Amino acid sequence: FRPEIHQQRLLAEKYSKEQAPDYLAEKILAEAYWQRYTDVIDHSYYGKQGPMGIYGAREHYKQHGKREGRIFAPIIIPDDLAHEKQLAEAYWQRYPEVEKSAIWGRGGSLGILGPRDYHHYYGRHLNHRWGVSTE
Repeated sequence: FRPEIHQQRLLAEKYSKEQAPDYLAEKILAEAYWQRYTDVIDHSYYGKQGPMGIYGAREHYKQHGKREGRIFAPIIIPDDLAHEKQLAEAYWQRYPEVEKSAIWGRGGSLGILGPRDYHHYYGRHLNHRWGVSTE
């Protein structure tokens, strides 16, 4: 019997009963958080293989991520990925700082879904333009 492991299991059970009645929704949120923030996915406590399982992502967000300005929300996946690639290319060309991002950039953890994600949560509030240029 290891008290620290027992305590972690109790915390995970509490989350599963009180915080996330919809397991599938919680799993989608956790997977999105880990995909955006690769520094968390392998974390020994909050990561995918950590003792909290999918609830580790939410706990990381509550303890650290919210204060750091991280996003705890699903990733928007459009139906037409070919068109999404065009939109992503246009956004990266328009906003080089986004193109260089480890999360939303060309080589980022979200791939071509990065620009839409960035625009939805940040860019539109900065009056960034979304869409393929028709000029």
